[in-house]
Amino acid sequence: MYTVNPLPDNIIEYVWDFGALSEIDYRKYITNMLIRSQIENIEMITNMIIACHSYFAANEDISSVSLRDVSRFIILQNWFKKSLLIKKEIEMKHGRDSQ
Repeated sequence: MYTVNPLPDNIIEYVWDFGALSEIDYRKYITNMLIRSQIENIEMITNMIIACHSYFAANEDISSVSLRDVSRFIILQNWFKKSLLIKKEIEMKHGRDSQ
């Protein structure tokens, strides 16, 4: 995937640990990302994402999950939605042609 190189010793003193978001803030970020993307069933999807992240954080590593996963979900969901609309248009067009 990618390589992570260690930081040089001379910049270690400039590294800051900002910690992690609280569960409430994490939920707010996810919800806002979904709202901006006009995703339906926001509460259900937010709960599903949090459950998935909790599972991976507990069974893998906390660094295994991030808010980038939400962005990836939005991209994937929009792709599926667009694909279904295109499929429906094609089916309607072919249905009309055969009549």
